[in-house]
Amino acid sequence: MEFAFRKAEPDDAPAMARLITLAWQNAYRGILSDALLDGIDAEERSGRIRSAIGSGREFQYYVLEASGEIAGAAAVCACRDEDLPGAAEIAVFYIRPDLQGRGYGQEMMRRTLKEIQPPGGPPAALWVLRDNAAARAFYEKAGFQADGAEKALPGLEDAVTVRYRYAG
Repeated sequence: MEFAFRKAEPDDAPAMARLITLAWQNAYRGILSDALLDGIDAEERSGRIRSAIGSGREFQYYVLEASGEIAGAAAVCACRDEDLPGAAEIAVFYIRPDLQGRGYGQEMMRRTLKEIQPPGGPPAALWVLRDNAAARAFYEKAGFQADGAEKALPGLEDAVTVRYRYAG
C-alpha cells in the first residue's frame, strides 16, 4: 500500500470530520453515552477543523492518504501539561474504522512521531480514555507507556483519561 502523509489543508476538513466522527462512534460506543455519540455534528466539527487548519496557530493537522483517500487524521501541539515542558502532544489520532488493524495506524504514528520528536528531544505525550482498551493496546505497541497521570473530562461525561509518553 502506498501512503502519503502531509499537512492537512482547509479543504480536507469535511473528510477529516467524517472520519473522526465515525472513529469516535466506533471506539467510544459503550464508554460514552449513545446520546452523546449519536449527537455529534460532523458538519459543525468540519467548520472547527477548517478554522483551526486555516489559523495554523495552536495545532498542526496532518492526514494520511491511501489510494487518494484520507485514511487517517492527526493533530499535534505543544504539550498542554505543565509538568512536561517542551514536549509535543498528539491531541488527535484517528484511523477510519474500516481500515483499522491493517497497518494504517502504525504508519501514521511513525510519520507523526517523525514530525514532532527530534532525536534526543523531549518526550511526546498523548491522552487516551482509560476504558478504551483497543487504543491503549495500540499506543503501547507503538512504544508509549502510561505515566500514571489521569484526569476526568467534564465535557465528555467525566470520562477518565490516562496520559501516555513516548521517549523514542
